[in-house]
Amino acid sequence: MFDVGSTESISPGEDIFFSVPSNHVGKQWYFEIPFRFDSMWDLPTKSRANIEQK
Repeated sequence: MFDVGSTESISPGEDIFFSVPSNHVGKQWYFEIPFRFDSMWDLPTKSRANIEQK
């Protein structure tokens, strides 16, 4: 087994869609989609304020 991955930049308000054929996965499988913000300024204002208070 090996991981397959790629990166994609998504601007605020944009979506990314993908599909996986149902015969390529099992009932015990899961998908992990890590993400990160480029900077604090990419966070929504309310979320950024909560982090800055801590």
